[in-house]
Amino acid sequence: MREELNGVGLAFTTTLLSPQAELPESTPLSDILDIWKSKRSSSLIPAWRSFDLSDFRGWAGRIAVSEFGPDDLEPIFRLCGDQFNESQGRNMQGQRFGVGVDSRHRMEMVTHLYSIR
Repeated sequence: MREELNGVGLAFTTTLLSPQAELPESTPLSDILDIWKSKRSSSLIPAWRSFDLSDFRGWAGRIAVSEFGPDDLEPIFRLCGDQFNESQGRNMQGQRFGVGVDSRHRMEMVTHLYSIR
């Protein structure tokens, strides 16, 4: 799949994994996924209190944290790193998830996020 983002061609593949899925030995996200898995214990999503800012060294600018309200169908971005905002071409803090997601991927991602909330 080839995507355009702010006029820059990007090649990427979207893969949704279950929390129990084994990841390939080496991926561009291996470091952060290892941290995530080590913090989540037996739950699907780790508690924020399990993390320390130093866990995200080198990643902080690329991370976006979103939150589902009790009646929300889409999460709202609560915290967005500078590089993440630049990749979206706008400040995404306070925006609904669908604002920054290509419509071809929106329902797939929202369905996945809703299922693990």
